[in-house]
Amino acid sequence: MDEMQNSLRNQGLTDDHIQSEMGMQQPAIPQGQGAAPIPSPPVQADISQENLYERIEQITESLIDEKWDDFVTEMKKVIVWKESTEKTISSMQTTIEKMKEDFNLLHQGVLGKINQYDDQIKEVDSELKAVGKVFKDVIPVFTNSVKDLHQISQDLKGGKDGKQS
Repeated sequence: MDEMQNSLRNQGLTDDHIQSEMGMQQPAIPQGQGAAPIPSPPVQADISQENLYERIEQITESLIDEKWDDFVTEMKKVIVWKESTEKTISSMQTTIEKMKEDFNLLHQGVLGKINQYDDQIKEVDSELKAVGKVFKDVIPVFTNSVKDLHQISQDLKGGKDGKQS
């Protein structure tokens, strides 16, 4: 009952008008006495009850409409947020897919370079083995030649030393 009275007050009706709409009258309260409302005797009870039910129905409908409008407004905000979030997620998914493609291309490029370097190292290895074989054959001859040169050099030095002494 108090909610209906508050709703009617919010719609700009005075307490006297509200009480007359609801079929109640507040008698003037003399000073010093309690403030207990005394209901007035029902005058044309059928009409005022019908009026009261219509008024209650109007108030209820207005409250429901107001709450429904608030609900619709909030739902519109949720829908806008949802659409924005879906757009952001879609953009992020596109970016992630692009990054995956770029990573795969980079990965393939790196693997290609590694294979290329591996082939080059194998070539260098075979060349080093060939040089090693050549040195294996040449080194003993070279060391013998160096020994012979050293011997000749020593002999020549010994002959010069012998002439001068």
